[in-house]
Amino acid sequence: CVGALTPGKRINLVISAVAKLEGVSLLVVGDGDLKNEIDDLGKKLLKKRFQLVKVPYSQLPTVYRVADLFSLVSAPYHSFEIVLVEAMATGLGVVANDDPIRREIIEDAGLFVDPTNKEEYAKALETALKMKWGDKQRRQAEKFSWDKIAEQYEELFKELRN
Repeated sequence: CVGALTPGKRINLVISAVAKLEGVSLLVVGDGDLKNEIDDLGKKLLKKRFQLVKVPYSQLPTVYRVADLFSLVSAPYHSFEIVLVEAMATGLGVVANDDPIRREIIEDAGLFVDPTNKEEYAKALETALKMKWGDKQRRQAEKFSWDKIAEQYEELFKELRN
C-alpha cells in the first residue's frame, strides 16, 4: 500500500483486512499526520508482518517490484490516484474500493470491494493473491501513458478548432 497517511486514504482498513489473513505481510509506504497511529495499528494487528516506510518517489518502482499485490481503498472523493497506475505498470494486481473512478482506472486488472466490510475485503485480497493475472495490469496502465494522453489532448484540440 502506497499513500499519504491521512484519514481519507483509509490505510487502517487495509491493515484490518490483511490482519484477517494467515501468512500475509503488509508493507505501507507513506508519510503524514497519522504516521504514529498507522504504525501502532499495524504493529498491534500484524506484529512482525507489518512494516511502515518512507521512501523517495524515485524508489517506488523498486518497492512495487518486491510486492505480490497492491491495495489502496481511499475514500471515494479522491480522484485519479496515480499509485494505482504505477502499481499496475509494474505488473501488480490491484484491490481497490468499488467506485466509478477506480473502476475506470483499473478495469479488469484488479478486484473491487467495499473496504468497510473487512471480511469481504480480506477475501478479495486472498483471491487476488492466488490469481494468475497475466499482462492485464501492464496493458491497463499503458492506457494512461503520457504519449496516449498527449495524443488524446491533440485530438481534442483539433475537434475544438473545427
